Amino acid sequence: GLDVLAFCDEEGVRFPTTLVSSSAVAGRLSANVFQAADADGVTVADALERFGCDPALAPAAAYAPGDVLGYIEIHIEQGPVLEREGLPLGVVTSIAGQSRFRVEVGGEAGHAGTVPMAMRRDALAAAAEMILAVESVGAAGPKHELVATVGRIAAQPGAVNVIPARVSFTLDVRAATDPPRLSAVEAIRARFREIADRRHATLTVERYHETPTTPCAPWLQAGLAAGVEAVGAPVRRLTSGAGHDGHAIHALTDIGMLFVRCRGGISHNPNEYAEAADMGLAVQALVEAIVHIADRADQGDGA
Repeated sequence: GLDVLAFCDEEGVRFPTTLVSSSAVAGRLSANVFQAADADGVTVADALERFGCDPALAPAAAYAPGDVLGYIEIHIEQGPVLEREGLPLGVVTSIAGQSRFRVEVGGEAGHAGTVPMAMRRDALAAAAEMILAVESVGAAGPKHELVATVGRIAAQPGAVNVIPARVSFTLDVRAATDPPRLSAVEAIRARFREIADRRHATLTVERYHETPTTPCAPWLQAGLAAGVEAVGAPVRRLTSGAGHDGHAIHALTDIGMLFVRCRGGISHNPNEYAEAADMGLAVQALVEAIVHIADRADQGDGA
């Protein structure tokens, strides 16, 4: 049989969680997830119940490992490579591993007009130097393989005439393979400590998400490549720098992914756009891939 699934809360933006629905399907959803709260104190369990769902039913979503041959996901690339190379589709080789952190930097509040520059313990200035260190470490890594990002920052007390006493920001480090990501994380943390010590700031770094690199199964890559060729498109293989539900499903079964070209590599934005023709071609390629994979499975030549 063929099941079509739609997942929610893959991104982990509102709550400090990721891959909630797909983790449930994979049978790996932790009960602690339901106690995770958003910025307003609303928990995952609260949100589900308000939406008419019963968190207690989550375990029923799990598939038995022996019942699943494989998993294929179609997604826009969320990057510029396919568009730049004039290609409609891409076969994914792996999903990059991710490390996410919450960082807090503490200094000392003071009046912006009365505290001399040499006597300040400015938490925001320290955080700014740390953020530049993140960019430096990311840029020094393997080309097209390592990226490091600070995506959210907040300063307290947040007044125009007050030296910031506390700053919090996020850190996201990703790579196509695990060694450069883990090495970059250690380098960044070392730079953070050096900056905090030199600026007499306090520092707290909390890791809240860690996902290893997830390989796409060679046999599913081959099936997808056959599907792409069948619709007359060149086969381009590439790594996914963005996270996907396949991360979680990999614990259940082999995974494969097909990328669709998107304009400007833009995603999570009102300007996100993919041509209907490219999406249609992806569906055709998926059908061809499924037929190819099913034929091989019938012949005993599957995974």
